[in-house]
Amino acid sequence: MPFGLKDTTSTFIRTMYEVFKDLGDKFLNIFVDDLNIHHNNWEEHLMHLHAIFGRFKEVNLKFNPNKCCFVANNITFLGHVVNKEGTKPNLGKINVIVHCLQP
Repeated sequence: MPFGLKDTTSTFIRTMYEVFKDLGDKFLNIFVDDLNIHHNNWEEHLMHLHAIFGRFKEVNLKFNPNKCCFVANNITFLGHVVNKEGTKPNLGKINVIVHCLQP
């Protein structure tokens, strides 16, 4: 998608929701240009990846593997750290605010 267009972000988001509409939020979260695939076990993860990759192939979309993170036990997503224990705020983001000098 070309950069610089005023409605690039909204068009991309609308496209992602249309492409993955039948998957709902069962195992996929879409936020702007990020896709988060979550699962409970390895077999589910492989099935989810297969579904996502298959859909990308069907609609002729491509992704940049250098920007992807696969099979991670711990990820940072939207300023939070997500793992099997749950979702917690990213301490790096909090520390910036806590240690900010007063004006």
